[in-house]
Amino acid sequence: AVAVEGHEYFDIDDVADLGGRGTMTWPNFVARVVQEWERGFTLFGGQVGQLNWDGEGVGPSADALQWWIGWSGRYEPTPSDYFVWNSSYGQGSANSILSFVGTGGNAVLTPSGELEVMPAWNIALGGGHKFTPRVSANLGLAHAQLTPNALRAPDTMKSGGSAHVNLIWAATDALSTGIEYMVGQRTNT
Repeated sequence: AVAVEGHEYFDIDDVADLGGRGTMTWPNFVARVVQEWERGFTLFGGQVGQLNWDGEGVGPSADALQWWIGWSGRYEPTPSDYFVWNSSYGQGSANSILSFVGTGGNAVLTPSGELEVMPAWNIALGGGHKFTPRVSANLGLAHAQLTPNALRAPDTMKSGGSAHVNLIWAATDALSTGIEYMVGQRTNT
């Protein structure tokens, strides 16, 4: 599959407060290949696009290449069990990792008016088991890492991780309820 997508999260950190805003001048070009088999699938994908900073007549204007590649999948060794995975790596595309959306993690607008992209990666692993047709449990672990630009403020996000486990009861086909315990960790620059 291939797509041309607009994007709304530019996530550019204006560290020197030069003025302006992130804008879209070109859409992102996205492609993926999915291989399905009887007990699951694997997916390889990628994206390339342009980060753009519009100085709006006050500050500098700049652009930079943004890209990422990813691999994910699901495997069901039995009808009652499944495993999932997701990983990605990119330059200037931290906003493709949910933990970094809204953190200014794609790029830094330097005091000299240049856009410097930052590398980011993530990995997530999970699984689940159905004890009965109505009772199941899931476990998930995730970590995301950004290599921050040295100009970023010390309270900006550098990495994060989470773990969760839950127990779900499907009262009916349309209604489920359950309990979940989740813990998260964030490390700043």
